Amino acid sequence: MTTTPFDILCPQHLCFDNDGLITHVGPGLRSVISPDADQPLFGLLTILRPLGISDLPSLFAHLGRALSVEIQGHDDLRLRGVDARHGDGGVLSLSFGVALQSAIKRYRLTLKDFAPTDLAPRNALSDRGQSGSDECLTFSNRTFAGGKNVGRRTGAFRHINGFA
Repeated sequence: MTTTPFDILCPQHLCFDNDGLITHVGPGLRSVISPDADQPLFGLLTILRPLGISDLPSLFAHLGRALSVEIQGHDDLRLRGVDARHGDGGVLSLSFGVALQSAIKRYRLTLKDFAPTDLAPRNALSDRGQSGSDECLTFSNRTFAGGKNVGRRTGAFRHINGFA
């Protein structure tokens, strides 16, 4: 697999030719989908917004505008996208938008799956780490409180802390 500048700058992209066939899928997007070689773009994606985009001419008429995209077979995953002309076809850069947290968890995404300048996944992953630490602390506190209650019921707690 050849590396393109898009693989580094926006790893969640795909390139397509003037016939609408996918020619390259970025490494971040490959974590989510693995299209067949030369799969038609509109056989993999459905453009939900703006309405009426179902072929290349209508897609190219919306160059640079925000798109709402659904990957076929992933009906519960809505992506944000933007398209641009590139070479003899185009490139579609995608992002998870508000579905970022669930996508990270669902597809086990790491920072390598995102653009190096994208702060959203860093924040989401650090929040996930923080919530993991919070869960650990909560579990420890519950365990300690449970042991303390058992000790009180048996009278052992008073002897441990010096209260008789």
